Amino acid sequence: MKGRESEILLLVFFGTDLLNCVRFPRYSYDSSSSTLTFQAWLGPIQATLVSTLYYGFFLAIGSLPPSIQDRVSIATITKYEEFQGIYTWSERVPELGLNVYSDMRSEEVKFVAEVAFLETYEELVQNAKLWLEGNKTVSLVMLVKLEEDPCYRRPIQDLTESEFGELEFPPWDEIRNQPFALSGPYGPAEYKGFKWVGKVSGFFEFWAPDPVTRLASRITTRMVSNPLRNVSYPSLPM
Repeated sequence: MKGRESEILLLVFFGTDLLNCVRFPRYSYDSSSSTLTFQAWLGPIQATLVSTLYYGFFLAIGSLPPSIQDRVSIATITKYEEFQGIYTWSERVPELGLNVYSDMRSEEVKFVAEVAFLETYEELVQNAKLWLEGNKTVSLVMLVKLEEDPCYRRPIQDLTESEFGELEFPPWDEIRNQPFALSGPYGPAEYKGFKWVGKVSGFFEFWAPDPVTRLASRITTRMVSNPLRNVSYPSLPM
């Protein structure tokens, strides 16, 4: 899905508020390590994946009995602050959360999806610990790590001004997808002999509290580059 198409899909599902807020960096704070992290707004790949997850939950919730539908809501780019223990005072803005209203009509987050492109896997795991060990209501965390091989490096940064001029690049707003050549279905992407995007791949896994220790524990094997729409997700306790 093209970047603009993913923005349109986000607009349809999430409204203008999401598109406005993802233009600016988000921040999260982990009090267990006194770490303040700034997160960039969603890129086209992340936005497409998040919209896929959102759409899957949207369809799944629509198939539930009305009495249950009324208790469930999907949250996107929402700040959560309800953490306990060493994580008290922490704040986290996940890409997607699934909230359930209890019988007392208090809202509890049950599922969280963390999608990382620039963050490391180790940082994702720390996020899972924050959710599962610092929040009593979260029962399942999905970690998604997107990777680019090789990592992006501005391909024309070493060119002189005359060398750059000889390439005769069109104005940026006239560049379309057609001139780019893909070496495979997921990249790399080349244009005018330069590699602009590496091969994009990724993996995801699910984490939950250990039933004995209550510490965050991975409950699935790592699933690599599988279409998310074909995955059977672990059940989510209400």
